[in-house]
Amino acid sequence: MKSAVFGAYFNVMINLKDITDEKFKLKVSGLLEEAKQGLALVLALLEKRVA
Repeated sequence: MKSAVFGAYFNVMINLKDITDEKFKLKVSGLLEEAKQGLALVLALLEKRVA
């Protein structure tokens, strides 16, 4: 799961540099941050279940 999220994250980051619409870039950057935070939460919950 971690690899999938980070793979998608870096794919978007690579392609985002070519986008000229700053409003869109800010929105997508916010969504990427939410995805990273969501991943961290899920991984923490899974760690607790395994421990």
